[in-house]
Amino acid sequence: MAKSARHTKTIDNFVSTQGGGFPSPLSLCKYFFINPNFKNMKKFLLFAAAALVASSASAKWVSIIEGGKAADGETATLQAGWSGPAKVVDNPKGEGKVFECPIAENEPNGDGNFDDWKSQMFICFAEPVQEGDVIKVTFDNYCTDTRTVGMQAQGDRGSYQGNFQGFETKSDWQTYSQEITVTSQFAGAGGFKNIAICLSSKAEAATFYVNNVVVEKQVADDVTPVEPEKQVIAENDFATAEGYYFWKSDVTNAELKDGGLTITNDVATANFWDVQYMVIDGVQLTAGTEYYVDVKIKGFSGTLHYNFGTWSSNVNGGVEVEKADDWQTVTFKAVPEADTDNTAHLLLQSGDFVGSYTIANVKLYTLDESAVETIAPVKANTAVYNLQGVKVANSLEEVAAPGLYISNGKKIIKK
Repeated sequence: MAKSARHTKTIDNFVSTQGGGFPSPLSLCKYFFINPNFKNMKKFLLFAAAALVASSASAKWVSIIEGGKAADGETATLQAGWSGPAKVVDNPKGEGKVFECPIAENEPNGDGNFDDWKSQMFICFAEPVQEGDVIKVTFDNYCTDTRTVGMQAQGDRGSYQGNFQGFETKSDWQTYSQEITVTSQFAGAGGFKNIAICLSSKAEAATFYVNNVVVEKQVADDVTPVEPEKQVIAENDFATAEGYYFWKSDVTNAELKDGGLTITNDVATANFWDVQYMVIDGVQLTAGTEYYVDVKIKGFSGTLHYNFGTWSSNVNGGVEVEKADDWQTVTFKAVPEADTDNTAHLLLQSGDFVGSYTIANVKLYTLDESAVETIAPVKANTAVYNLQGVKVANSLEEVAAPGLYISNGKKIIKK
């Protein structure tokens, strides 16, 4: 039994360590004192000293998933298999948000048992691990129907590579934790990429809840993981450009001050997208590529929503920002579904925020060198939009029809 810092109730902590190791100094001492045939003191001391050095060698753990707290909406980390998508819901047994995974009804197979893999939840690694690596997986969980839960090592999702120790679910929150030494079987040909939590070990349908997922890889303490170099596609430091705000500009004010773009929302609007402004425009995107966005921000609290892509094909999402008076950088990832020419944009949306906040820099980049397009950084926006937020031209000179338009964050009358 162990106490979890995340829950007030006593929880079971399941821990299994695979693989052997160097004998501990204590076991060596015991062996020396109880074994009358061990008479070579010098040899013993040298052996014990080596054990002390080996046992004192330190290691540290580095994360290999991109998240796992449902409060952040990180559903990319947890994906369901044959039972439908995992989704973020209110915690049925407490406060906050948790991940929910449905478990389908099951029938006995030819052996009279149940195929537990018919409902699975996947924990997806940010990077594959290889043979000889040691990883540690930890998460909180409970199930509406108690059952034995299996655990599989997989390559790509659905590509079985081996089983490791599972656990018994409970009807209230518990913490599962296990260290796993990656064998050649687990690593397979392309590496150990996903953990499958196999849920259908009984006939009854149920619901499985999980939160606070952590997967770490053990590395030597003197080894610093090399971060991939950011290949910047576009950047806006707001030195000259104001934000575009299309709808509900009557409740929003934007101005350049305090080293960035300050947005003030007087009241919350009916929809968060009622207040939106463009920070990057005119970029080329490749379908399926992982793009990252860094936003340097202060004074904001809550969900900073975004729209990334073109008007006809875009990715919508949000990044959680904790309240901070000082500058902080928040990052999110977006993967477009379609290629674009130089017409893609990045909009930020904050109609559900009341108050003022400032953005000093927005950077769009990729970590995959092969996917980088050579595009000049965006320092100013000259594109022209109608009052519905639809882009009509790349510059005011290209607009033929007279009327009221928006360009560079300002309403302009074309005569």
